[in-house]
Amino acid sequence: VNYSLLDTGKVFVNFLLRQFEFIEQGQIREASKLLPTLFQFLIMLTKEKYQEEVVIDIPRIMQLCGTAMASGQLNTASISVSLYPLIHELFVVQESVNIPDILTQREVVESI
Repeated sequence: VNYSLLDTGKVFVNFLLRQFEFIEQGQIREASKLLPTLFQFLIMLTKEKYQEEVVIDIPRIMQLCGTAMASGQLNTASISVSLYPLIHELFVVQESVNIPDILTQREVVESI
């Protein structure tokens, strides 16, 4: 089943993206438990297309990581665990890819 068929209006993914606002404001307790799974799901959506457009892309996920880190709601260990799905995608899944965008994304993650 294609995700885009289940959520044709991107309602669910938009709901998930709004959760980052609540995390940033400290309104979600134990966000450190939610974020790794949320990022893993979003990474999976990078391979999905909605009307010839990606549902979400890696740069947007990186921006969300930055927002979560800047909120001050997470400690260093929580941030590391939360970044694991992104790190796995960029350095393991796409290991042999040398597209300039991917290389730049890897550099950004390494700097975190």
